[in-house]
Amino acid sequence: RGDTLKGNSEFQQRVELLQDFEFPTAAQRLRVTPDGSCVLGVGMYKPVIRCWEVDELSMKWERFLDCEATDFAILSDDWRKLVILQANRVVEFHTGGGIYYQTRVPRTCWALTYDRSSCDVVMVGSSSEVYRLNLEQGRFLEPFQSAATGLNVCTQNEVFPLLATGATNGLVECWDPRARRRAAMLSVNPLLAARSGAGDGKEKWEVTALTFSKSGMEMLAGTSGGHSLLFDIRAKEPVLIKEHPYGTPIRFLQFHGRDTVLSADTKVIKAFHRGTGATWLNLETPSDINHALVYPDSGILCVACEQPKVESYY
Repeated sequence: RGDTLKGNSEFQQRVELLQDFEFPTAAQRLRVTPDGSCVLGVGMYKPVIRCWEVDELSMKWERFLDCEATDFAILSDDWRKLVILQANRVVEFHTGGGIYYQTRVPRTCWALTYDRSSCDVVMVGSSSEVYRLNLEQGRFLEPFQSAATGLNVCTQNEVFPLLATGATNGLVECWDPRARRRAAMLSVNPLLAARSGAGDGKEKWEVTALTFSKSGMEMLAGTSGGHSLLFDIRAKEPVLIKEHPYGTPIRFLQFHGRDTVLSADTKVIKAFHRGTGATWLNLETPSDINHALVYPDSGILCVACEQPKVESYY
């Protein structure tokens, strides 16, 4: 068998970082704990959340869920405090021993983020309301009212007190939780139309991905048309626009290192220079991409796809 595998090119290129790094049918989301000790992910079918311990290079535990998980966040430095958003409007809080508490949101939500400075779990979805569940007070706060009828994504600036949301009509809105109001708003549609020199700015591109840089001064926005826009948060005009050739929605964005940006649609992952826009990596996966994860301070890239195995690249 050893002689047979020696000539197998697929086996020679295989990277097995974690044992049983897979899901029953498909992987939906991946996260790494702030202390870097564990990688967690949600997948289906059956709906499940799994945890892999990096030091042991194997799966630590798994828990099956009542419904498909659309997103989740890690509340503590390790894996022992989690919040999971499910498609049936249920929000589950998990501790080391299992489910701790369940509650429901008024409307269907499919994205959430955790604001560590205020202990708010922020959720967005099929309505114009940005729901905020304060874990210190144990109650819902008055929601922010977006100018859009639906929201796809939300993210938190870890340096400045800013919450950003991306809408189904192309709006990017930034909120200041201290003032309880919107701090800024822009639309990506007229920006893309002006840059391409075509159209009237009324194209219906949605914002499907958002992230901030470690410095908090830059923001990436991804659209349903495969565009990645790099902004300085002090300006409304993008510094750089990168377009994927397939025209499929952007699923994942991340700043990596000093000069690199990672951008993934459903077909390909691109790595390009944040200053010049020059592409130095095009990585195609065996199946459609749902999410991706770069392990901190490393070159290890984990990709959640529409397949059981979580792909790993270095």
